[in-house]
Amino acid sequence: MVFKTLQEQLKAADTKVLSKKLGYAKEQNLLRVIRSIVEAKSLSRFLYKGYFDWLYGGSRDLLRMLCSHFELDIADEIKVANAFNEECDRYRSNYISANINTKRRLVINPVPYINLHDVEHLYFKELDEQLSIISDLIKWHYERHKDDAPHVYKIASYSVRFLGVYYLYDINGVMQKSQLL
Repeated sequence: MVFKTLQEQLKAADTKVLSKKLGYAKEQNLLRVIRSIVEAKSLSRFLYKGYFDWLYGGSRDLLRMLCSHFELDIADEIKVANAFNEECDRYRSNYISANINTKRRLVINPVPYINLHDVEHLYFKELDEQLSIISDLIKWHYERHKDDAPHVYKIASYSVRFLGVYYLYDINGVMQKSQLL
C-alpha cells in the first residue's frame, strides 16, 4: 500500500525542509496538504473527495508530486482507486425508502431512507447478489424501525431505486414488482 506508506512518511517528514523543497511559500500551506492526506481513510476516498492546491492543482497531481519526492510509485493504486470511484458513482442516486401508512397527517416521512451510495458491499457484484443484499438491508431496516411510533405510522412496504429500475419490496424483503424508470 503505497498510499499508507506516503501517509506515514508525511507524518514523519520535516515540514520546513519539505515545504522549501516542494516550493511552498508558507509552511502552513504544506501542513494543510499533509493533514488532508494523513486524515484520508483511503486513497479512493481522498481522490473522491478531492483536494485543490494552488501550487500543484488537483489531488492526483499533488499525489504524484509527493510520491516522486519520496520515490514512491502510486500510479497502479490510483488506477484501482479510480475504478472504485467509478463504481461508487454508479450508485449515487440509488436509495431505499420506506412507504408508510399513517394514522395522522404527516408532513415528511419519519422513517429515514437508506442511501445505497454508501453501501460499499454492493460494489462489483452481480445483480442477483446485489438484490439479495438489498433484501437483507430491508429486513434489517424494518426490524430496527417497526416499533418506532406504531400509534402514528406503520411501515407498509419499501420502494427501491436501483440502477435505473424501480423495485417494490414488502416488509419481509421479498420483491413484489419492478419496472424501468
